[in-house]
Amino acid sequence: MDKSDWAGFIEAMNDPCAKRADQPIKTANWTTGLKIAATRLTEGARVRAALQRKGIDWYGIRTVEPHHDGTPHWHLLMFMDKEAIPVANQVFREHALQEDGEEHGAAENRFVIEEIDPEKGRATGYVTKYISKSIDGYEVGEDSYGNDAVESAARIRAWASIWGIRQFQFMGAPSVTVYRELRRLRNTEQLKEGLLADLEQAADNGEWKRYVELMGGVCLPQKDMPLRALMIPRPSETKYYEVAQKLHGLIGSAGRVVTRIYEWTISRNTQSEDRDQAIELGGVAVRGANAPPWSSVNNCTLHKQPA
Repeated sequence: MDKSDWAGFIEAMNDPCAKRADQPIKTANWTTGLKIAATRLTEGARVRAALQRKGIDWYGIRTVEPHHDGTPHWHLLMFMDKEAIPVANQVFREHALQEDGEEHGAAENRFVIEEIDPEKGRATGYVTKYISKSIDGYEVGEDSYGNDAVESAARIRAWASIWGIRQFQFMGAPSVTVYRELRRLRNTEQLKEGLLADLEQAADNGEWKRYVELMGGVCLPQKDMPLRALMIPRPSETKYYEVAQKLHGLIGSAGRVVTRIYEWTISRNTQSEDRDQAIELGGVAVRGANAPPWSSVNNCTLHKQPA
């Protein structure tokens, strides 16, 4: 099926009033932003499973931003076959109204859908606004509450950092990790030929569309893609005595390449290294004392000596 002519639409999902900190109701069940985000992720996973059971393929991007009370608010830009949109909307509505679906305003506000009108603009213009609002507020002007978008963006980043909330996620498209690792190949001298060379060139030139086409298109299972992340065990166990994995390169039918050539570690300098460094800087390093300044001048505030 040709997916290039699929229709796009926007899904906006909100939480029940009982979980909103700005709703002074007797049934309030106020919780943290992290718990609400986890609930929303579970609900999203159930929706994806329901769509898969109905044989509906789709791809898109999810953005998350806070309401003024800190409650996570989802926006999904989705593309799918036009004939499947009514069924998909029904699936979303059923899951969105499972909890407190009878409360006042739930049917109108809990789940909002807006089909993309090409005459008003493209999907990229819509999603770019929400990405900019959550990064730096560039060219946004004012947010939904009339505040400066640049200042709001700093608060949004802090909100996401505090609660550990992932703000953006692509779904149904080829791996972004593979795309980034392909761009690292420019610094290696490994043999690259055939499809692997084409993929590297597309990623290195920033040709995302070409990269998606070479990876087999959208809505393709990871096992069927020509490249996937190559993970290897870490040399040491975690504090829970578990063997963790780390990214090492790429592997698949297109070939096998190593992208993580160097191993970086954090360690303390020995006493002899401190002494040698101090000699080069023209000073003396003493354990527990202030080290020589990095710059050629002393940037500390100078106190006037009494006459």
